[in-house]
Amino acid sequence: MADISLHEKLIDIQQKLMEAEQWFELGNQYYNMAQTVEKENIDGDYLRELGCRMKLKLKQEDVARYHSNGIKRIEAFANKGACKSCVSNSGKTVAVSEAMTANLLPVRECKNEYGCRCCYVPVIE
Repeated sequence: MADISLHEKLIDIQQKLMEAEQWFELGNQYYNMAQTVEKENIDGDYLRELGCRMKLKLKQEDVARYHSNGIKRIEAFANKGACKSCVSNSGKTVAVSEAMTANLLPVRECKNEYGCRCCYVPVIE
């Protein structure tokens, strides 16, 4: 019986994460792959974009949850150790209805090793 290749293992992991809708972990996998190929002087931008898209799905689910719970406004919050792009975005507030299409998070320009780790927090009025 032949050993499973690294490529096949990665595809299997990605498929399982997609089936489980584990967007954050899948996004981290893409960012990790981008770092790996960049160490070989290969452009990892496409993999970073895929990572960002997975995290966007997670953020859209967060926004939908806030909407269904009657929250009217949310605020972008940069976690400790965030990059300059994320810090400059932190504190911005937006109506939940607008956030569903505005895609304030994740910050595409984020320079964090695993991409944007910012989150939305509800604004209590």
